Amino acid sequence: MVSNDAFPARRSKIDETDPDDYRKALDSLMVAPFRLAGAAAKVMKAQGGGRMVLLTSASPFRPYPGFTVYASGRAGASGLAVALAKELGPFNIQVNAVAPNFLYSETYYPKAQWQDDPKYVQRLKDMVPLQRLGRPEEIGQLVAFLVSGKSDFVTGQVIGFTGGWP
Repeated sequence: MVSNDAFPARRSKIDETDPDDYRKALDSLMVAPFRLAGAAAKVMKAQGGGRMVLLTSASPFRPYPGFTVYASGRAGASGLAVALAKELGPFNIQVNAVAPNFLYSETYYPKAQWQDDPKYVQRLKDMVPLQRLGRPEEIGQLVAFLVSGKSDFVTGQVIGFTGGWP
């Protein structure tokens, strides 16, 4: 099972954020993966094992001011993966989280800005040791490895996919 939810990372000051907006974020970032994992756990227990990967975010590793809603929701999802690994390990179910940042997507890191604009290209070089955005196929390869059966002793990990950031 792979949970790959999406939710916009919008800058919002804590004292200007409606609690209902926070609840919506948590529903998307934490409750939806929780529901999916619960349904998958039933099936995986019955079949004698399985693998789960939750795609979260590296934003909680070094949250930026104004991104409390997003970073805390993503931190909760990563914590969910770690907690599920402890609970489901005895049933031969691996659970890990992959936490990307600086992964190319038109939503978060659009090409026109992060690959074509010299200002942002330099910013990327200054912030990310590998000096580039991660490619979708690269994160796909990592997720494929985690569910392949070739990483059976890896569980309860939050694996940063960040090019060396932070």
